[in-house]
Amino acid sequence: RRAMDDVTEKITIKVALVSGRCESISISKQCRVSVLTAAAKDALQIYSLTLSKAGNILNPEDSLVDLDVSDGDILMAIAEVPLLAATDFAFLCWSSSNGAVAWGNPNEGGDVSKVAGKLK
Repeated sequence: RRAMDDVTEKITIKVALVSGRCESISISKQCRVSVLTAAAKDALQIYSLTLSKAGNILNPEDSLVDLDVSDGDILMAIAEVPLLAATDFAFLCWSSSNGAVAWGNPNEGGDVSKVAGKLK
């Protein structure tokens, strides 16, 4: 029974922006940082952010258990403003954490598949 409890146990983590805005997120303690980041983006209504603990950027693939994130911890959220570029016929939105998304006429910049590797 205890092993099952460990898998489903929830912890509450506060995620704070430098501005002081803070949200509490209840999440499985077994989840990855990427799941917590997605929940923090929703809670804070921020398109792109990175989480840090004690000044260290958290790897999205690491689990909260491996990083010793505990109930009641406060993590810093570093908000990222995506860049937007446009031509008369296409748009590109880029952020370092989410990469690039392009739309519009593929002959006028709406298709970045040939240069996607350079946009990271």
